[in-house]
Amino acid sequence: MDKLIKTISGLYGNSEAPYFVTTEHGNIVWKNPLCKDKIAFECDYDDGIKTRRITTDDTNAVADCTEISDGENKLLLWKINSLSEAVNKLGCTDIYCDLNRYFSEMDRNLSVIEDACTADRKAVISSSDRNIVSVRRSITVLKELTDSVYGKSGQDASLIFDEEIERAVREAEKYIDFPKLSLTYRSDETGSLAIRTNPRRFYIAVFTLVRTAVLLSKADVTVELSSFGKNACAAFSFEPDNKSRNAAAVSQLELFAAGLYIKNCGGSFDIFDNDGRRTYRVRFPSYDNGILSAGSVTARIDEFSEIAFLFFSDISEYTLSKE
Repeated sequence: MDKLIKTISGLYGNSEAPYFVTTEHGNIVWKNPLCKDKIAFECDYDDGIKTRRITTDDTNAVADCTEISDGENKLLLWKINSLSEAVNKLGCTDIYCDLNRYFSEMDRNLSVIEDACTADRKAVISSSDRNIVSVRRSITVLKELTDSVYGKSGQDASLIFDEEIERAVREAEKYIDFPKLSLTYRSDETGSLAIRTNPRRFYIAVFTLVRTAVLLSKADVTVELSSFGKNACAAFSFEPDNKSRNAAAVSQLELFAAGLYIKNCGGSFDIFDNDGRRTYRVRFPSYDNGILSAGSVTARIDEFSEIAFLFFSDISEYTLSKE
């Protein structure tokens, strides 16, 4: 084994990326100078997972594993990537099964904590419960992002665009308790259009845009619906509050994921500023198969309500701070 470690040291000791080596049981036996002093796997070591979250001192990161053997001994060479680097690699590496295994593990662990913290999800949530909601929302978004990147689309459905946007906006309003904030719905007279998409991802994307706009807005958030030929458009417009402390609560990962969901089903997503207002503009092509033959299917009521809870049950603590 010493000879194998010496070979690895010669190859990766002066690398511009941090590398470390473990045995099959997760014991660290070598690391190059770029590695931090303390390296730890975030959960119990499992040699079946080749992409794992780790901590290096107080920093979160992800490490990818490669097996190295000299015929008698086998070691695992790990390259440390930042979390943003790991997200950018989605779809380029065959880690879909490993990621879903990790998501399932997180869900199980979180459920145990959640059951201990709150017996009634409809009750007023405490600060600890809000942390649980935030983590569960992150897991949900990242799981759907992974499914989208790897082409695991789930069941698509024909949605009536303006009706489902309005449904999502009205659901969000139930959670928003801020007198000067109003979500308004306006539509032109050109009629409804059907779009073809995954309902769950559609609602996650819409809720993400509404949540982000609410957190960053000084006051009014306007949702305007219109259609141009065979394209349906929704514009989420607001005046940013540059002094707001809520910017820290906005997840760039959630916003990135929402844009990716929209683009992957043939739509477009743009962000632009004009006259002091910021707008998230979403466009979807109409579903040409016809509304009657396609059928209108939405997410189940309980699933829709669950997604809304994840995105808005903690929103009042931020909007109240604007008063």
